[in-house]
Amino acid sequence: MRITKISVTGLFGMFDHEIPLNQESRITIVHGPNGVGKTVLMRMVHGLFHFGYTRIAFTPYDEFRIDFDCGNHLKISTDSGEFPSHPRLLIFCRDGLGSDSTSYSPIATGLPFAEQGEKIREQLSGYWRLGSDGQPYHPDEIFRNESDGSYVKLQTIIEQDSALETHLYGRPPDWFARLKQNSTTCLIETQRLLVSRIDDSVIPGSDFLPPGAEPVFTLDKFAIEEVSESFADRVNSFPDELLLFEELINQRLLFKTISIGVEGISITAEDGTLVQPSELSSGEQHLMTLYHQLLFEIEPDTLVMIDEPELSMNVVWQRNFLNDLQRIVELRKFDVLIATHSPMIIHDKWDWMVALGEKVDD
Repeated sequence: MRITKISVTGLFGMFDHEIPLNQESRITIVHGPNGVGKTVLMRMVHGLFHFGYTRIAFTPYDEFRIDFDCGNHLKISTDSGEFPSHPRLLIFCRDGLGSDSTSYSPIATGLPFAEQGEKIREQLSGYWRLGSDGQPYHPDEIFRNESDGSYVKLQTIIEQDSALETHLYGRPPDWFARLKQNSTTCLIETQRLLVSRIDDSVIPGSDFLPPGAEPVFTLDKFAIEEVSESFADRVNSFPDELLLFEELINQRLLFKTISIGVEGISITAEDGTLVQPSELSSGEQHLMTLYHQLLFEIEPDTLVMIDEPELSMNVVWQRNFLNDLQRIVELRKFDVLIATHSPMIIHDKWDWMVALGEKVDD
């Protein structure tokens, strides 16, 4: 089941956005000034399908809607009830996804809430709370992992603990579970694809990061070393994907050539010397990890949302990106929503673009 349209009204109390997804090309581009909610909207869509409910409930908006190609749609809204700081997330479905006008509240009273404090505390034995224990918990609050010294958000801890997540959000009804089995998303915030990155649970400058605390750098799961090691097991399973990956990367790299065989990937410089994957430039690593994820990690009919793919790409790569992406999409059969500021990324595909907040910069 494919998503056909994403829309929101009253985002930040200011914006109404409607994004119809191109069903024929399967690639849609959103373009607009900073601050109109491009990234926030992507995170809301992804959060709905991946239990990131607080990301939806704590974002100011009136109504958030997702339409599907079967004619059904979801409507999502928040209701503060008696507790303005404790929003409740309400999901309504149209006929076909469940019973008529089914409603669902995955966050009964939201986070933070006092009556759940003890349950949260029980699950955090391996974490040191940086804030005051007298304050209610907040999803963006930062905790220190005592085992490795890293800093993580409470929301990240919850998403990694299914028992705690179920206790706080409740179990999804059968119709919603079935919907998520038939329709899913992938969010690629491209700046995270470098080998070294700031842990995505830490936001430098956050009010919840204590004075003097340093962000911790970790290895990304799509680090270039793991990309390299993965190919030896995929020579027989993904022959078409391997050929396309090799072709596209060799078209983009300068002074180097990659080849893939039963022993994995090898990279050769013009003088014949072997190049280790970790010796590639950050831009080259970025491109290889991104194309690797798109070709080998994404299931058909997934909505892949890519935030600012132009980061680390030179002008030539940007101009050719949509052509490369189109060939990948034709092979793997998923949908793509791209948020970009770059006219070079759009290049000659302006008919694929949806402008958001176009009057803001006037």
